[in-house]
Amino acid sequence: MGSRPAASTGWRTTLLYGSAIAIVLLCYVIGTPRSGGPDEPSHMVASAALVRGERDGGVSSTFEVPAMVGEPNPACWAQQPFVPAGCASLQSDSTETVTASSTSANYPPWTYVLPGLASFVPSASSYAYLARLFMALWPLGLLVATFSMVRRHGPGSSVALLLGLTPIAWFTMSVVNPSAVAIAGGLALWAALLSLGRPRVEWLLVAGWASLLLPRRDGPLWATFIVIAVAAALAVRPSDLIRTLPRWTVWALVALAPVPLLTALVSGRGGLNLLISAAPLALVGVELAVVAWRRITSPSGRLLLISGCTLAIVGTVTIALLASPGGFDTDVLRLVMAETGEHLRQLVGVLGWLDTPVPTFAVYLFWAALGGLATIAFVEQPRIAAVGLGVIVATVVVAWILELGQGATYGRYWQGRYSVPFVVGVPLLLALRRSDGTPGGHGSAMVTKVARPLGAVVWVISNAGFAAALQRWGVGLAGSWLPWRWSTYGAPVAPWILLVVHAVATAWLIVSCWSDTTNGLTLDQRSDEAGAGGPSDGLAVR
Repeated sequence: MGSRPAASTGWRTTLLYGSAIAIVLLCYVIGTPRSGGPDEPSHMVASAALVRGERDGGVSSTFEVPAMVGEPNPACWAQQPFVPAGCASLQSDSTETVTASSTSANYPPWTYVLPGLASFVPSASSYAYLARLFMALWPLGLLVATFSMVRRHGPGSSVALLLGLTPIAWFTMSVVNPSAVAIAGGLALWAALLSLGRPRVEWLLVAGWASLLLPRRDGPLWATFIVIAVAAALAVRPSDLIRTLPRWTVWALVALAPVPLLTALVSGRGGLNLLISAAPLALVGVELAVVAWRRITSPSGRLLLISGCTLAIVGTVTIALLASPGGFDTDVLRLVMAETGEHLRQLVGVLGWLDTPVPTFAVYLFWAALGGLATIAFVEQPRIAAVGLGVIVATVVVAWILELGQGATYGRYWQGRYSVPFVVGVPLLLALRRSDGTPGGHGSAMVTKVARPLGAVVWVISNAGFAAALQRWGVGLAGSWLPWRWSTYGAPVAPWILLVVHAVATAWLIVSCWSDTTNGLTLDQRSDEAGAGGPSDGLAVR
């Protein structure tokens, strides 16, 4: 009986911050100009074609879709940061069938179904916003489920989770783009793996794994890296992460793993794309390497093992680069490496068509806050800090490799938002500890102490990014900073109203995270004291 008040409070809090998450997403859905997401018109055409049975798997194809799909054309303002978005207008408000082209027809089809259904709406003017809402439904569900899981670790962990949701993450989850589901899936996968042993965590694990694995061609790579990172932080084998899960969960994870590979084969993709689709096989190699490491006790044997693993990785990367269009080019490598700073900036936010930057001070605030969490982790558990740093380094290096592997020669094919599904969980990794000091379990006591200032930093970053975006779209980067002077560029709600609603919703969300503690105890600790908490430390480290 003693646990009922806590359970009631839990549901009420979940409803509160679930509503706040929905409002934040809605602000971006409405506030972003129609066709304002990167390649959004192309993704809209591909999704409308899919639900009409017209997809043929080609890279660039022409389809018969309703006239309003992919409208308006953003060419008058996209990638021109000083030109307001109001110059674009619907060329047709008709639902009659026309011919439209898409360069996204070879994307995996899984995330196109819901936004594609919006193309059957009888009102052309509402189509774009309805398609975005349909696309955002799955990310919304994943975010609510993820926060419901993480909030049991305490306010520090909840706020750290919010820190990972940078403006580019919120923006991407509110437009028609497969990355919307991938980002939410990456966050859910991080949270589930760091919460193993909790009730119902297996559902979040399968949902996160599928949502990251299926939408994009690079999804299998990020999903594999997340599993490896958590296993490294816990000092366990990948198989140990799923050993205590119900059998159906294991079968579901295994059954989903080859789906990207099958999709790539059916669509005729080869080379690096095919190799990335098979990335989950690397988990088998990691498993065998850890087993061998534990069995080999001599320094020379372990050195030989390290050398063999290094050669295998270098060999795989070399083959992938040599098989890329045009082969390996050192000049292109220098161009790609020179873009590293921009990639890291884009992890926080360069919105729209890479023409809507988040203010520089907000970028610095994010990296300073992440550095603060890393410092706390280093003091309490250096292994966690090392893995967090390794994730950032891996993000940069993988960006170089994937850029080179595409055969582009201008050095800017790769965008920072592609890496967000991997990086989004780093703050959470740095914030959690078990009673033995390893990741997971209850939130770090030191992180809990800084939950309020960290939440304030998150609020500033979120609202600075949103305000900068509305200003750029309304009057251009050189325009007025007075919100009541900004153009609505066809949006159904004035920008200044969206600013107020977004500020209140983000504050509401952060305060809800702060409320996840009473008298200094986390929800887990209160439940444990009431006798209804279950295992408090989750996965046992072997």
